[in-house]
Amino acid sequence: MQLKIRHKLLLLIFIPICLTFALILFTFYSHFEDHFKDHALEQTQRDIELFTKRIQSLKKTVTEYTQSLAGDEALLTSMNLIVNYEDPSKYYKLIFDKEKRKLLEQSEAFLSDYHRYHLLFFSPEKKLIAYKDAQKGADRRIISSYDATMQPVYLDQNGEPVSPAQDIPLQLDDSGRVFLPHKQTLYIQIRQKLQHTDGRLLGYVKVLLPINREHFQILTNSIPNDFWIKTRYFTLSKSQKPLNVQFTQLLTSEAPAGETPSHLIYFKRLCKKSDKVPMVFAVSGFSKNKLFGQLKGMVYQGGLIVTGAFLLHILLVSFFTGRYILQPLNDLLGSIKGLRGKEFHPIDIKSSDELGQISTEFNQLSLELQSSVLSLERSNLLLQNILDTVPIRIFIKDRKGHYIKANKQFLTDTGYTDEEEIIGKSDFELPWSEEEAKHFIKDDQAVVKDGRSFYRIEESQTRRDGSVATLLTSKVPLKNAEGEIIGLLGMYDDITAQKNLKSKLMEKEKYLLHQSRLAQMGEMISMIAHQWRQPLTAISSTANSMSLKLAMDNFDKEYFNRRLENITKYSQHLSETIDDFRNFFKKHKDKKEITLEKVVEDSLNIIQTSLQNREITVYKDFNCFKTFKTYPNELRQVVLNLIKNAEDILIEQEMEEKWIKIQTEFKNGKHLLLVSDNAGGIDETIMDKIFEPYFSTKQNRDGTGLGLYMSKIIIEEHCHGKLSVSNDRHGAVFKVEL
Repeated sequence: MQLKIRHKLLLLIFIPICLTFALILFTFYSHFEDHFKDHALEQTQRDIELFTKRIQSLKKTVTEYTQSLAGDEALLTSMNLIVNYEDPSKYYKLIFDKEKRKLLEQSEAFLSDYHRYHLLFFSPEKKLIAYKDAQKGADRRIISSYDATMQPVYLDQNGEPVSPAQDIPLQLDDSGRVFLPHKQTLYIQIRQKLQHTDGRLLGYVKVLLPINREHFQILTNSIPNDFWIKTRYFTLSKSQKPLNVQFTQLLTSEAPAGETPSHLIYFKRLCKKSDKVPMVFAVSGFSKNKLFGQLKGMVYQGGLIVTGAFLLHILLVSFFTGRYILQPLNDLLGSIKGLRGKEFHPIDIKSSDELGQISTEFNQLSLELQSSVLSLERSNLLLQNILDTVPIRIFIKDRKGHYIKANKQFLTDTGYTDEEEIIGKSDFELPWSEEEAKHFIKDDQAVVKDGRSFYRIEESQTRRDGSVATLLTSKVPLKNAEGEIIGLLGMYDDITAQKNLKSKLMEKEKYLLHQSRLAQMGEMISMIAHQWRQPLTAISSTANSMSLKLAMDNFDKEYFNRRLENITKYSQHLSETIDDFRNFFKKHKDKKEITLEKVVEDSLNIIQTSLQNREITVYKDFNCFKTFKTYPNELRQVVLNLIKNAEDILIEQEMEEKWIKIQTEFKNGKHLLLVSDNAGGIDETIMDKIFEPYFSTKQNRDGTGLGLYMSKIIIEEHCHGKLSVSNDRHGAVFKVEL
């Protein structure tokens, strides 16, 4: 008859229990005092370890706060000012005292979660600058200053002289010890240097976190045994029970364990090992009354019985488990190990119990798994081939930011050749700079924690050879079947070459724009001469007539007043002309609200005189009058260039009737500007070339060939519009769409 597993387990449990109870009847006394003492001392050791971990946690928190405080730019600025004016010969009270108070205000939120702490600032010479005695509802702030005789004094937050606190250690302890006993309080002290960005020492900040009796009770509230902090000056106790050991005994003890009349104790020195004289001890005590109370019911009974029962139990368990459970399971385990090595060996367990059923199911599962593994290997090979052939870099990370997969293009950037070399590594272990690694990890955390995706972010990447590449990176979260984020997928493209090419093109564009403006400035000088000729002639003529009147001794006050008003009017006209030309070349970096009509009128004000002198008529057909945002001066440059080109071609054609027509309208959501003339149009063979740089059709004088090229750049790249040209029955028509 074959037993089921549950029957076998019942036998394994029932037989040892029956034998144990039978043997208990023959129990005799045995002494386990040493064993229980060791157990008690282990508990005291765990007490001290628990207390030490809590202290280390506080130390870590305070250290993090001091480090963040040491990196605060506003605080460092205040410290810099304080250090500069620390010398009494340079003393400036307004700055000196104000910055110290400001220093304390900037640390308002510092350690705000703690009921009580002390924050102290020291100069590079380790003199106390300011301190804050902080406790909930009653903060006290003190700063160092000078009185009218330049003697050092301390002031409170109201500016009143005070004496420094006597219950707080106000010196900068250079020993480096973390625990500082002072009067009836033990302090956890952390100090941090405050340094300028140029490496110059600005001073020190020190935090004192007091472990007084109240705080000590909180730290030891879950420690089950008696607990003390022992120093040369005082003892902190969890309870009112005395500690029957002197401080000097702790200093001379050879081992961190001992026995007093009332306790088994374990103690640990809390100061650094480098300290010559340990000053602070943590002591945990296990009550002997409690120990002997436990021993009374347990220690003196059943030692040999439990031992015999345990040995018999071992024999029975070994027999039954070896024959009925372990051997079948070992067979099953061997086949499972074979599966891990891709060796599929069926097992044969001749049993009708659950293990027999497991073997049958396992054999069937092995066959299915073998087929699945082969299919998976083919899929993985196909996936890896795809990843290695795509023209971008691809990588996969887990939730902790460690790399778990990458393609060949990414490995090339890292300087590795095998994917196994980067698996399990973080960005800090790859060639990137520390700042780049921090940036990458910050983005990774946003992806895996918030489920955010980043697309086409431009960032830098330092390669192993020291070169810096520009990347266009995208990152998305990876989720399992349950929708949980298990990592992230990243991909990027190296756009360094495109970035460099774009930079060169922008420099070339700036150079061409400068050339174009220089050419236009030359034309402007000619226009100024035309605009000024008539006013200057009128001023000269008026002055001559007034001089003639005076020469003939014929002074007419009304006549002279009218002539002087004319001169003033002509001078004002000259001044307005200067303003028009100066504003035309003024650079505007920001877009401004303006209408097409305003741009055209401003341009015509500059070139109007030149057009009139050449008997060119300007027809204006304005139908837009809608404001929009653009770069006014760049748009004026384009309009002026189109009008000037029309003027030049009309003069070259030597036509009797010459006109230029300027139209504006708003159509299909776009602002349209059309500039046309009656010069006959542009030869169709060169129509596609007129917007190319250095291409010019001017015959009578030299042209730069940059006007229309730069006009197209301004309209299409700067203003995001369109500039085109066509012919009608009269001539060329240039069309601007914005």
